[in-house]
Amino acid sequence: MSTLTLADLLAFNPAPYRGVIRAWEVLAEQLDQTAGDLLRAGRTLHQHWPAGEASRAAHHRNGDLVRAVSDAYNPVRRILDALDTFTAGMVALRDRADDLIERVGRSGPLSAAGRLLQADPFLDAAVAGARALDEKCAAVVRDNLPDPDRGFVVLGAPPLTRASVAAQLRSAPAAVAQWWSALTPVQQEQALTDFPDIVGRLDGVPTVDRDRANRANLAVLTAELEDRQATLRIRITELKAGQGQLSTVELLDAGHELSRVASSLAGLAQVRAELDRPGVPRFLIGLDPAGDGVAVIAAGNPDTARHTAIWVPGVSTDLSDTAGNMVRVDNLRTAADQLTATPSDVAAVMWLGYDTPGLDPTMATMAKAEAGAAKLDRFVDGLAETHNHTDSHRTAVGHSYGSVAAATAARSGDGLDVEDLVALGSPGLTVSRAAELQLEPGHVWAGAADDDAIAWPLGLAVFGPNPLSPSFKANAFTVDTAGHSAYWTAGSESLENQARIVVGRYGDVSLVHGTPPAS
Repeated sequence: MSTLTLADLLAFNPAPYRGVIRAWEVLAEQLDQTAGDLLRAGRTLHQHWPAGEASRAAHHRNGDLVRAVSDAYNPVRRILDALDTFTAGMVALRDRADDLIERVGRSGPLSAAGRLLQADPFLDAAVAGARALDEKCAAVVRDNLPDPDRGFVVLGAPPLTRASVAAQLRSAPAAVAQWWSALTPVQQEQALTDFPDIVGRLDGVPTVDRDRANRANLAVLTAELEDRQATLRIRITELKAGQGQLSTVELLDAGHELSRVASSLAGLAQVRAELDRPGVPRFLIGLDPAGDGVAVIAAGNPDTARHTAIWVPGVSTDLSDTAGNMVRVDNLRTAADQLTATPSDVAAVMWLGYDTPGLDPTMATMAKAEAGAAKLDRFVDGLAETHNHTDSHRTAVGHSYGSVAAATAARSGDGLDVEDLVALGSPGLTVSRAAELQLEPGHVWAGAADDDAIAWPLGLAVFGPNPLSPSFKANAFTVDTAGHSAYWTAGSESLENQARIVVGRYGDVSLVHGTPPAS
């Protein structure tokens, strides 16, 4: 049990801890690099020494080394993250305690001792928070240090089954996060290797692990679709040539399926191209080629970034739009990151995590917004669970129908776990005024181009009053772009205003009307 005192908290110096954190970070990077080198060496070994008893022994030994290094990476990463969380949390608690004591010293006619006694409950809470951080960090470090004899490999842990992993799909993100952290390194490795199609969908699993799972699943899905494409082409050729049982209906069905398969493959190719794009690291947090497709791609790691924007697209968005949408997300992340003191302090997520309506009657109904809202709520809750710092700032940026889905999440249940909601080109936010959304006053923002028909009453404002109306009481910010989809043009005031909101520089946002919160 932690014995930290108020004096310990007030005297906390993060510098030594940051040195230790950096050492663990270097170790994690080296393990990651070594695992990659061993995997590449194994492939080369197979090419140059494919057969024979000695070859099999060499392959076996290389596999043991890969597993040993892989087993070491996850616990090292957990220790690193625990120390980072502890240090950031202690600094935040120390600063709050310092501020409280300073304010107490300046207030009231009571003696300093009397005023401090009045503040005791608040200081006690700070000490309790520090002790909780200390105990949690100590437990993570203790549970993840290597055994002196066996290293990081924990013997005796039962292997996971597909059913036990799939059961987590029905758990809340907080429970998923707890389940994942309780797995041994060997079990986590097994889950990532054997069930990547499930792990990649689990809100509450760290971003790095979901990325690894979804990349593996991307390769599997691509191969399966390519095989199906080849089979369909052969079958169509046979039908056209009169081989087998000739059926016009079967030929038409095969042609339609071939078109769907080709569309899915083209969408997956766009996802793969975005993941391979140089520059800011990409993380694949969600993937499903079925129907219009699901793709959740982050530019920057939301688990380590201080500020994260979740961009929610609207009508008729599918996998084929991935490249263009990632340009918007990249522009937003770049503009916001330039406003922070620390590089790479911002992540931006393209959240195509729901089935968007097409240009059909569903675009004027709430059905897909409500389904999307539930999924968005889970996703954001998962980000809150996996974030490495106590102070994280999340912003939902909804475009067009995406703003309807985001607002639905923000007014439903316990709300959407974001600090700010930004609506661009919105046809309405499903409420009569901003205060009906479960956000702090001043944290609902709206913008629209003068010629955006979707955002104005003569357009498709069917989901409540125009959020740009002064009576709605949102902060309406300046937009200098044209049309319905240019709000993320590099260098525009529209983009810069969104970036200011994403990093919490509210006073710098150029407003048409409204009252921004304190920065």
